[in-house]
Amino acid sequence: MKKYLFIIIFGLFVSTLSIAQMPTPPQPNGNITNPTLDKFVGTWLWTNGVVTLKIILKKENILLPFPENSRADAIVGFHIFKQGNNIIESSMGYIHTNHNDKYYSILGGNSGVGFDNPNEIGCSIRNIAKNKSGELTLIINSSLDKLVWTLKNYEGVKIGPYDYSFSYPRTFVLIRQ
Repeated sequence: MKKYLFIIIFGLFVSTLSIAQMPTPPQPNGNITNPTLDKFVGTWLWTNGVVTLKIILKKENILLPFPENSRADAIVGFHIFKQGNNIIESSMGYIHTNHNDKYYSILGGNSGVGFDNPNEIGCSIRNIAKNKSGELTLIINSSLDKLVWTLKNYEGVKIGPYDYSFSYPRTFVLIRQ
């Protein structure tokens, strides 16, 4: 799974698409900063009756798997999903760790083909209870207080039995806390 997360991050940063406010592809020993990610940082909450999903997003400057010694800004996040007082899954116990510790459940950024909107980020999310990952898109509104969550399975061939469902809804709106 770590390999897939690295491939996703690298794919987000390496793009032949030239966009004015987006970072350029990483260079050996380079560092790409991305201030457009700052607006996503914080605590976000969705509730529907007794069902809640809370995410905490941080911005970190992470070491990329390649090119050599290159770094880039990314969103690193943690979540908790509850039904009433019953915790379905949570990575919140690791909120004080960083990307290098590999305990995050959300990882992404807003550069690359298909993410030319500075108010949109593409992420990978680990559905802990189902032991699978999904493709998560987060779009922030102009007031910076609502975040639209859209989750889907990764494209591609699935070999053997595959659970297409997730523990949480695929589309909803989170409110900044």
